[in-house]
Amino acid sequence: MIEDINKRVMHLLDVYGYTKSQFALELGISLSILTHINSGRNKPGLDMIQRILTHFKDLNPDWLLIGTGDLKREKQKNIDISAELEQLKLVSIELSSLQESIHQVLNYHKILYDEVSYLHTLSQNLSSMGQKQEQLTRKIESIENSIVSKLK
Repeated sequence: MIEDINKRVMHLLDVYGYTKSQFALELGISLSILTHINSGRNKPGLDMIQRILTHFKDLNPDWLLIGTGDLKREKQKNIDISAELEQLKLVSIELSSLQESIHQVLNYHKILYDEVSYLHTLSQNLSSMGQKQEQLTRKIESIENSIVSKLK
């Protein structure tokens, strides 16, 4: 582990194969700034750190700033989730179809419930009309009996 940030900055020249002039030119800094960092006279400023991290995208900021971890960042893993996405798509289609079937069954259930309810109402009306018919038939019989008794 390289303890001093100045040494870590200068180590980058070796790792990436730059001369001091090339490195300064790539970062857009003056060669004198790099010379002062190399001699230990100055430490790299925030602007220079930002330029380094922007230029070297694979550089681990923890290594550069505090000297911990590896020099380069861990590469992100490319995870293939295409099979799971395809399964999710198929399950989603199946779920949608099931929801449509449930919706249809509920609609049929409501229609049947309404019909049964209507049949119940008709049954009550029919029963009521049957009772009324019996009353009227008894009344007719009573009137007929009254007439027959008056004619005797």
